Parts: sequence; structure tokens; C-alpha cells
Amino acid sequence: MDQDMVGYIVLLVIVTLLSVIQNAFFASKVEQESKSSTGKTNQKCCPSAFERVFTANQNCRDAYPTFLAVLWCAGLLCSQ
Repeated sequence: MDQDMVGYIVLLVIVTLLSVIQNAFFASKVEQESKSSTGKTNQKCCPSAFERVFTANQNCRDAYPTFLAVLWCAGLLCSQ
């Protein structure tokens, strides 16, 4: 493996780790909202903050494997 390819792989690893940290942050936001909304009553007119944060986190988790696969394929194939 030449030096340029190793550099590209290091950049891909950095972006992957940053995305893992971002997903952990989103999960902590869901946990924080669930703890703060346990004693509150639910309103029928609009979703609670917990439901909004949970839905956003679920959408991120659903798309995450596809994001990583496309990131690594594009990063390795386009660097040649």
C-alpha cells in the first residue's frame, strides 16, 4: 500500500469515528429527554420533545449503515 492510500484510509477512519461520536451524542439526547419527560403529561395537539428527539435518532440509526458503506466505498474507489 502506498503512502497516499494510507492517508486516505486514516481520513476515512477519522470521519467514521466522528460519526460514531455524533450518534452517541444523539443517543444521550434521547436518554436526557426521556428522563426529563417522564413526569409530564402528553399533549394531543403536538408531539413531545422526547418523541421528536427519539424519531430523529431513529432516522439517523436507520441510515447509518448505508452512510458508512457509501463513505468507505467512495473514499477508497475515488482515491485511486
